[in-house]
Amino acid sequence: KMRYTYSRICTRNMHGPLYFPPLTMALAAAAYLGSVHCERPPAPQQHASAALSSRAKAKSARAVVSIQAAQGLRPYMEDESFVSQDGTFVGVYDGHGGSRVSSYLKRNLHLRMEEVLVKGEKNGKATKSVENMASALKEAFDKVDKEVLRDAGMAIEGSTAAVMVLSHPPASGMEAADQEEEAEDGEKKYVISGNVGDSRAVLSRRGRAVELTRDHKPNSPEERRRIEALGGKVKWFGYYDTDGKPVEGTGVWRVNGNLAVARAFGDRFERPYVSGECDICVWEVEPKEDQFIIVDSDGLWDVMSSTEAVKYVHNV
Repeated sequence: KMRYTYSRICTRNMHGPLYFPPLTMALAAAAYLGSVHCERPPAPQQHASAALSSRAKAKSARAVVSIQAAQGLRPYMEDESFVSQDGTFVGVYDGHGGSRVSSYLKRNLHLRMEEVLVKGEKNGKATKSVENMASALKEAFDKVDKEVLRDAGMAIEGSTAAVMVLSHPPASGMEAADQEEEAEDGEKKYVISGNVGDSRAVLSRRGRAVELTRDHKPNSPEERRRIEALGGKVKWFGYYDTDGKPVEGTGVWRVNGNLAVARAFGDRFERPYVSGECDICVWEVEPKEDQFIIVDSDGLWDVMSSTEAVKYVHNV
């Protein structure tokens, strides 16, 4: 396990095939994954019948990208998703107040990361080292947030983001089996997660859900402490029970009576209470026990738990 000096970058250990989705419900699968060792315990429920753990299954598997978008009740779509041509960058961008910020993220976030890596390569850095890739992703998040805030028209809107970056292109068929053999010889591969807001990435590990990102909700202890320390307020907008406690499912927690997320790109008039600071995590891949990763907006996570979503995909 490694820890880097730049802010909010943590590490995890991961093994396995990948599914990346946007809902936006998008699934991107690469048949080279295995198990994930995480500081947080995996969800207790298990559905092992669909697990891709045997060599025979690995040889017959294919890399799959599945993307689904649902507009909801609004007359226009605010969410965007992006999958790079080589399958190494997957992003889900959940816009609010309009679609300009989420569209800007779709066009530019992956490009900014590539620009940072190319610049580093010219300066003699190892472009594909996991440390440089994680640092480049964080720098890309920071650069794009500043670009959004400089645009007066766009900055009044906002967007969350959940991104997964592979240190190696996803493989299919016999390539997946070859990658598994290489991994057994000691070659290490990584998946890097980055997020701002309440879009989430969830891994299926032996049929169980393991969250690869942390939701930045206003009422989470860390976010609430940060907001209130700045002089902001976190308040429940919904029904209360007879004891004066919020009734889950009847409303949302909001920052200063407005946004229901504690971090986002843009939202100039909500700063500094709403932060643009991202979380970056690095996961080591060993192809044995994992089946897929779901990347999605709160359009899914507000109605399904991580365990329910993983179970649903296994049952499809």
